[in-house]
Amino acid sequence: MNRQPPSRVLGMFCAAVAALLLSACQPEPQDTKPGQPVATRQKLFKAMLREFEPMGVMLREGPFDAARFEGHFRRFLDLAEKPWPYFREDTCYPPAKVKPQTCTDLAGFERRKEAFLGAVAGLNTAVQKELGTLAPQGSARAETQARAALKAAYDRVYDTCQDCHRDYRKK
Repeated sequence: MNRQPPSRVLGMFCAAVAALLLSACQPEPQDTKPGQPVATRQKLFKAMLREFEPMGVMLREGPFDAARFEGHFRRFLDLAEKPWPYFREDTCYPPAKVKPQTCTDLAGFERRKEAFLGAVAGLNTAVQKELGTLAPQGSARAETQARAALKAAYDRVYDTCQDCHRDYRKK
């Protein structure tokens, strides 16, 4: 049996780890297409997430601040339709983090988008209804009921995101 000296094995191991770490440090490919559709939609989704996540934290963990929640929701609502025009047949190239069927199953992708927008409309209805019932220094019971209704609508939006990611986003 041909055994390598321990120092040589350690050296090969260190070289392999270094190569792996360096490959992980490679910058993401840049979107060089005209109008940067991939980079633009990624930027819009990140902006949406910055508004969506704090709402979920308030609903799950509290404290609940109706004015802050509404502010996050209004900004989220303003962004909700903006990324979709940047998904086209010719936008499945790096740095896109999408599965190939995103650009070939356009009808299925459109259904997911419509489900998302429908859930956002449902959340909008809940926000208008439930936040309107909360008076400053209102009852704890009213706030609990409003939070439950908002959380149910929020969860529907979240579920549509997860459904689309499962079908169309690379892990």
